[in-house]
Amino acid sequence: MLEVRVRRRLATFDLDVTFAVEGAEILAVHGPSGAGKTTLVNLIAGLDRPDRGRIVADGRVLFDDAAGIDVAPAARRIGYVFQDGRLFPHLSVAGNLRYGRHRGRGRVDFDQVVALLGLGPLLKRRPRTLSGGEGQRVAIGRALLSGPSLLLMDEPLASVDPERKAEILPFVRRLRDAFALPILYVSHSADEIAQIAERTIRIEKGRLASGAAPATPSTGGPADGLALMAVVADHDPATQRTLLDTPFGRLSVPLRPEAPGTPVRVTVDAVSVAPVADTDHLAVLPPRPAAGLP
Repeated sequence: MLEVRVRRRLATFDLDVTFAVEGAEILAVHGPSGAGKTTLVNLIAGLDRPDRGRIVADGRVLFDDAAGIDVAPAARRIGYVFQDGRLFPHLSVAGNLRYGRHRGRGRVDFDQVVALLGLGPLLKRRPRTLSGGEGQRVAIGRALLSGPSLLLMDEPLASVDPERKAEILPFVRRLRDAFALPILYVSHSADEIAQIAERTIRIEKGRLASGAAPATPSTGGPADGLALMAVVADHDPATQRTLLDTPFGRLSVPLRPEAPGTPVRVTVDAVSVAPVADTDHLAVLPPRPAAGLP
């Protein structure tokens, strides 16, 4: 389990976030560029220091300004997968993996990680010969072999082409079950998040904007759309519209009966969505309403 309550003054706003990751789940962190997502994971990893707050992982207090606790990054037992992998170029894939295993003091089985991530054919190769997807699989393996109690993944597939993403995402989903690890997954991609996350939180200008649990995308045709959980934000009787907060932004839909704050499940068909003029909202429009909407 991970408990986070942190404040950090940034150049244009204050990051002020409180949340928890319950057990072995994948929690996605979503939001616009510059919202504070990478700063948040760096604070958890110990690469940056909160001005105030408390961070607890697996029952260990990693940071508490009131108690004067600030555990060094190397002692936090946190695996971190960066956007660019950051493999050691002078080491083979096996050498990179053994570096992680050395840090983890053998807490995680080497052969299990190699088999889980399909790294056997790559062990003798150098990072420069790997594709982007292969390199990220090695980076994930190295992080796992460090024996972490928590895995942080900061835009790990941002530089990977769609075909490689489709290969890697199933590996990420398996980590939760194989290692019972909480995973904090930062991404701009709504599709990535919908495929792997149990829950998501959205950060805007350093604050939590909304939180809900996205369902997996439909496997049917385009008219099936994307199923997700939302929360009723407000009603506008004048326009007969309801505003829903979703993990990927705010939707304006035909007026619903539920009170503000009520969780609702909706399915949104992309062909039925259009921007609302002069706002940041998206409207689900007739004549093709999505399933689950009035």
